[in-house]
Order: sequence, then C-alpha cells, then structure tokens
Amino acid sequence: MKKMVITIDGPAASGKSTISYLLAQRCGFNHLSTGIFYRALSYYMIKKNLSEEYFLDILETLQIDMVFPDKVKVEEFIIEESLLHSMDISNMASRIAKIEKVRDFLLGIQRKIIGRGNIVADGRDVGTVVYPDADFKFFLTASSSERARRRLLELGLPIDRFDEIRKEIEERDKRDKLRDVAPLIPAYDAYIIDSTYRTKEEVVDMMYSIITRGI
Repeated sequence: MKKMVITIDGPAASGKSTISYLLAQRCGFNHLSTGIFYRALSYYMIKKNLSEEYFLDILETLQIDMVFPDKVKVEEFIIEESLLHSMDISNMASRIAKIEKVRDFLLGIQRKIIGRGNIVADGRDVGTVVYPDADFKFFLTASSSERARRRLLELGLPIDRFDEIRKEIEERDKRDKLRDVAPLIPAYDAYIIDSTYRTKEEVVDMMYSIITRGI
C-alpha cells in the first residue's frame, strides 16, 4: 500500500501543531512540525549568541536532523520541542524564515523526512512549497482573538497580556502573508477549516472523515 503524506498549514497559534499531532496518532503516522527546524535554528543562534551574518555564513555546515517523536538535533544540541515556543524564539523564527538561503537549506531536509511517508506534517507552506504532492492538504485557521487566547494559555501568561499577544499575532500574520518567499496562503486544493468555534477533537474528526472518504 502506498505510504501517505498529509499536510496541515495555517497561521501562528491556529492549533495546527496540536491538531497534526492528534491526527497523526489517529492515523498511526509520524508527526512533523516543519516550523520546528526554524525554531531549532533560532534556539541555536540565541544559545550561541550568533549574529545573523555569521549564522548565514555557517548555515550550510550545520548538522540538523529530526529525532522522533519530539526532538531536533542541531550540532551538539538535542532540543526538546517544549523548549522552542517562547516569544523570542517565535519572533526569530519568523524573521529567518523570510531568508531564502535558510528556506533552501531546510527545504531539502524537510522533503527527505516527509518523503518517507506515513506522516502528518504541519507548517505555513508545507502543502504549497515543501510537499505539494501530498495526498491530503488542510489549511487550519482561527480568529486572531482566539489564537491570542490559546497562546496565553499555552505560555501561562496573565490575561492583561491579551492585547499585546493579539497584536504580535496579527503583525506576524501580515509578515507571513506578505513575504516574498513562500507566503502564507492555502494550497489551491487544500481543505480550509476554521477552528475558532471547534474543539480540537471536532477538527481531528473532520479531517479524519475527509481522509477516510478519500482513500
């Protein structure tokens, strides 16, 4: 039987990583959040106190790999995914994701891992750029207010940070949509799902139903 690739794209804090993980469990597949590589490189830059110029000079010499289920190896660092969700790392990841050299470097790594099949991969351009031949493509979205609420809960931040977090999310949406390299847009053949008023279980059920009907 042909091995299957499922992609889930969407903006920051739309829930795509959680949904992808749960869908992968439902399908018995591996899960890959492609943004983890940008975050891991950002973590490496911050830990090593590297300037962007020096980082770009050494980028192609870096050894980076996925250690399933939830770690990334960058040189001597084996990084737990749970360490990669601070706002500093998120903002750095958004900046370096706009750099074509960085995207080209990671593209080959991402395609190699996804190409092994039986995987649910999520990100911002997986179905459009990284793996456009995926068997099923989804684009998950939610209102900026709902995404800010989720981010507050995820980071354990007080409610008085809500407006600040929502503004950061909206600014990141704008950057991601307007960037010249791989802008944030749904694939033409993606199923678009708004999760604002749906639980994660309801979203997974919807996706799984689409997949099983289409096999």
